[in-house]
Amino acid sequence: MRMQPAATAILVATCDSRVAGPIQVAATPIGLCATAFGRWGDPLRFARKLPHGVRPEAGRNAHIDRFAAELARWDAGALPRFGGAVDLAGVPPFIAAVLAALRDIRRGDVVSYGQLAALAGNPRAARAVGQAMRRNPLPLVIPCHRVIAHGGRIGGFTPGTDAKRVLLAHEGVVLP
Repeated sequence: MRMQPAATAILVATCDSRVAGPIQVAATPIGLCATAFGRWGDPLRFARKLPHGVRPEAGRNAHIDRFAAELARWDAGALPRFGGAVDLAGVPPFIAAVLAALRDIRRGDVVSYGQLAALAGNPRAARAVGQAMRRNPLPLVIPCHRVIAHGGRIGGFTPGTDAKRVLLAHEGVVLP
């Protein structure tokens, strides 16, 4: 994962998902840098995820094309996790560690905030992990919907718990 200052060019496109609806996606030449759910999200929230001082342009590059192809495979139930390069410029080290650990959680698996904290190397940081999930610039690619509360409860999710249930159910996880 890249953590230096963001590249100067950001391309933005919308990819369609049968399950998740339209997804806004942004990429630098280095990798994906932001995604947001159109069906459940706020376009202004997506714009706030983009690096300050960089003017996005409509268009696609190889990173967006790969995401679109993987999204189609995910919709069909065939993709265990999204691959490809990501550009997490400016993400603080703790959040970067949490996001790196989270990226390894496979489709159909869930972890608690405490378990994710341990995977990220800080087992006492469950609450901080929750805050890191709020700052995840790449939902679905970095699957924060796979993090649940202690005891198997659904837990929070920025687009809402109904959206989280839809995504988890699509991946074969049903929670009470």
